[in-house]
Amino acid sequence: MRNDSNPLIDLHIAEYSAITTRNTYYGTIAFGLWPALVIFLTLISSSALLNAQFRGLLVGVAAVGSELICIGWYFCVWEQFKNVNYLEAELKPRITSILRQGQGDEGPQPVFWTYELWQMPRKGPQISRLIGDWWAGALVLGTSGGLFLFGHVAPGSSRTIWIVALVLALALLLAAFSQMMERLKFEGAMKRAAGQVARSSVPKNRPEAGGHAVPTIVPNPDGGVPDPAPWGPGMDVAGGPGLNDLEPQ
Repeated sequence: MRNDSNPLIDLHIAEYSAITTRNTYYGTIAFGLWPALVIFLTLISSSALLNAQFRGLLVGVAAVGSELICIGWYFCVWEQFKNVNYLEAELKPRITSILRQGQGDEGPQPVFWTYELWQMPRKGPQISRLIGDWWAGALVLGTSGGLFLFGHVAPGSSRTIWIVALVLALALLLAAFSQMMERLKFEGAMKRAAGQVARSSVPKNRPEAGGHAVPTIVPNPDGGVPDPAPWGPGMDVAGGPGLNDLEPQ
């Protein structure tokens, strides 16, 4: 723990690092599931061709396995959105409150962790985001439907396996819907954060102790995150007090 910063800031930064590392793991697992699905279907297809008497059962297993993998993918994406929601809606306001201690209501709004805000207007229209929510589920459910048309009449077909596939198909729809709702919650939090940043303008180059200037929050013409300018010593890249320059309260 550094001696030149508020101990709470150090704890929150450690929490931030732990959560972002967790999101990195979830992202790695999520993208690794698609190659796993291809390998799984390849092995099942080979087995079905070699075992005609169990072909219907193996096709059902292929449908069930595909749906399970897709549910796992949605779970990873849902967890990522949930973690970022926590960072933006819970952790960031706590750090902001600490950074503003001693400044009063007239102090500038600290601006930091702005990557998600910067990304928001660059993610395309809402229709493309909806496609991003549902494409995986639609692909897997379409594949499962095709497997059912072939597999339920193939030798060795089992009604039980197709009932399980139907239940998992419903669970997959629920997982896709839950992920979409978490994304919408995340986007709502980003809009509120952007509004707070836009309202936090201060007089330009108002001198602070030490001869440094407090930057004015200048809205971007493209609707992105307001850019602080100018920067100066003791300021982080977003225009707020630098984390390394905090004095213990």
